[in-house]
Amino acid sequence: MILNSSKQVRLAFVDKHSEVLDGFKHSLVEERPDWSVRFFDDGQHLLSDMERRKYDLVVSDIHLPGLSGGDFLRTVAQKAPETVRVVSYELERQEDVMTHVDVWNQFITKPCEPDMLISVVEESLSIKEKPPGLSAVEVIKNLKRLPTIPAIYLELNRLLSDPNSHPDDIGDVVARDIALTSSLLRIVNSAQIGLRRNVSTPHEAVSFLGVDIVKTLALGAKLFTMCHDQILRLPYLRNLWDHSMCVSGAARKIMKVQGGNRKMVDEAMVAGLLHDAGKLVLATNDPQKTMEVMSLCREKEISLMKAEDLVFGFNHGDVGGVLFRLWGLSGKVVEAVKFHHVPGRSLNKDMSVLAALHVAEMVSQPLGEGSYGQWSQEDINLEYMQSVGMEGDLVDWKRRVDDFE
Repeated sequence: MILNSSKQVRLAFVDKHSEVLDGFKHSLVEERPDWSVRFFDDGQHLLSDMERRKYDLVVSDIHLPGLSGGDFLRTVAQKAPETVRVVSYELERQEDVMTHVDVWNQFITKPCEPDMLISVVEESLSIKEKPPGLSAVEVIKNLKRLPTIPAIYLELNRLLSDPNSHPDDIGDVVARDIALTSSLLRIVNSAQIGLRRNVSTPHEAVSFLGVDIVKTLALGAKLFTMCHDQILRLPYLRNLWDHSMCVSGAARKIMKVQGGNRKMVDEAMVAGLLHDAGKLVLATNDPQKTMEVMSLCREKEISLMKAEDLVFGFNHGDVGGVLFRLWGLSGKVVEAVKFHHVPGRSLNKDMSVLAALHVAEMVSQPLGEGSYGQWSQEDINLEYMQSVGMEGDLVDWKRRVDDFE
C-alpha cells in the first residue's frame, strides 16, 4: 500500500507481524505524509518489487519467514547497494542483530515511538551524505563488545506490557536484586530527586516516581553494577556515579524551570543519570586506550571528548547513543546522551531534553575544573542555547538551578 505518491523519499518496511506494520504505517501517515512508503509481510515480495522500483531505505525485521532478516538485507545490499538498510528487532534479539552487523546501516527496536522512528529514518537517509563522525554501525564494529541489555530490564518491560500486572510486581522484581535495590534507593532518596520523605523499599519508589521512570533508573543503576571494580577505580570514573546523579537532578530542575511537561522532566532526569555511560563501555573495552585518553587530556590540556575522538575515533557520547538506541530507550534520551557535548549537531532546535542536559552537565561541577578534560565557561554552546530559547550564561544557569526548590 502506498501512503503518498511523492518520489522525494521512497521507503519499504518488511515484517511478518501485521500489527507491527500497522504501527509503522500509523506513525508515518501522521508525521511524514510526504514520504512514499510500501509495506510487505514477506521479504521475497519486496525483492520482487525491487526489480521494478528503487527504494532509498528498507526496514526489515531480523527474523523473516523463509529468509532470515540478515540474509534478506544482504541480498538487498547486493541487488541495490545504494539503498540504506535498517534492521528492526525486539529487545531480546540484540545478540542476533550484532551477528549481522555487516549487512545493516542502522537499527531500530520494536515497538517504536513515532519520534524515534522518524529520527532513525532521517538519520539513516543522511548516511548517504556522510555526516561528521562515525555511523552507529561503524561505532559498533570498532568496539570489542557492547553490554547486552540486563535481563531485569526485559522482565520489567514484560510486566509493563501485561495488563494484569500490578505496580507491586515491579517492586518485587527489583527487590530480588540487592545491589540494584541499594543503588535505586540511593537515587530516589538523593537531594537531586527532592522527595520530601525517605523511601525505604523499591515498592515505595514505584509509587512515588512511577513505573516507567523506575524501570529506566534501574537500567542505569544496573549499568554501574555490571562494571568491574577495577574499571570504576580509574581516576575519571571514580566519582562518575555521584556526578551522574548530580547532573540528573540538575537536568530535572532545568526542565522544570523551562516549563517542560512531566514526560520531559522524567526524560531529562534519566538522560542525566545515563549521559556518561559510554565512558564505562570504552573503559571496559580497552582500559589501555582509556589511560591514553586521560594522559592526553593532561598533557595537551584538551577536552575529554577531543581526546577520546583522537584515541578511539569516536567519543563516549557516540557510544552511549548507540547503546541506548540498541536498548530501545526514548528517542529524546538517546539524542541527549549522544549530543550532550555537541548539541549544535542535533537537528532538533527546540527546547529539549538535550538542551537541559547540556547545561546540567556544566552547572554540576565547579567552573574551571580541568581534570581529565572537564568543562569550563567557554564550553557552553551559547548559540545553540539561544536557538532553543535558553538565554543566559553558565553562571546564570547555575544560580537558577541552585535557587530552584
